[in-house]
Amino acid sequence: MSSSTENVFAYIASDKAPLYRTIIRVFMEAKERFVFQLGLQDIRAAARTDDAEEIETALVQLCEWGNLQTHSDTTGVNTLEEFLSPRQIFELTASGNHAARTLAAMATEAGGTSDLDGTALVDIRETIHELKLATQKEAPDAGKIHRHSVLLQTRFEDVTMTADALVAAMDRSIRSRSHDAQPLADFSERFVADLVLTAASVGEAMNTIRTVGLDLCIQAVAERSARSGVPATPEHTGAMVVQWRSFWRRFCTWFISEPGRLSSAEILRERLRSVLPALLSIITTFNDRRIHRIDRSNDFRVLAR
Repeated sequence: MSSSTENVFAYIASDKAPLYRTIIRVFMEAKERFVFQLGLQDIRAAARTDDAEEIETALVQLCEWGNLQTHSDTTGVNTLEEFLSPRQIFELTASGNHAARTLAAMATEAGGTSDLDGTALVDIRETIHELKLATQKEAPDAGKIHRHSVLLQTRFEDVTMTADALVAAMDRSIRSRSHDAQPLADFSERFVADLVLTAASVGEAMNTIRTVGLDLCIQAVAERSARSGVPATPEHTGAMVVQWRSFWRRFCTWFISEPGRLSSAEILRERLRSVLPALLSIITTFNDRRIHRIDRSNDFRVLAR
């Protein structure tokens, strides 16, 4: 069960947010043990509740929001009745996983800026360049294209999480007039500079990759992705093509502006540039006060002598 318009962050504002957060946490902890599919009984046990109806209702709602998806579990079927009415197992969707990671990163970052990733943009520049070179070969190496694409996808998710955390940290620092804003301002300036370079690199590389044939690249990655896990059926390969095409659409929209539409990177850059002067003003004010305190201390020492 899924919704055509996913709203994977809706559960955090729900009246039953604690229950939804508990269920999502159960799935995230299971993923750390490389367990990706859970049944109703597994979820109830991990969530430490005996209210099966409440859990089941919450699972249905999370599926409608797009955080979870269901599959029919035919393993261990011994009778025709069990085959015709298999139990449902649940799994995090890619969007649900991304939402959970984003919320976890923002919650962790609330105490500081240690989780801001300053290398992801550099990695994207280097990886998109390597991918461009790989697609230009007369006989493209599907293995290289797949490795570059997977790394690009991973680092792109890191960039979007860092962007969200950076904006939140800057807004929070301005509201609280934090005296420790200098490292945040320095990181923001470097991030904006890297963002400009990376957007230009992505735009140039995508022009070349599209000329060679982005669909051929997607097909090669999808076929290799399908072979890496379950048998490479046409249905599974087709599903992988849809997933990778969705990634490339989102990736290009994030970095590349078009007539009448600014890219997410451009919007983010303008947002950071508009906020940075306020942050620098706080730093200047704090430094001025500190210098003034030092001057007053010198005055008192001179007067004492």
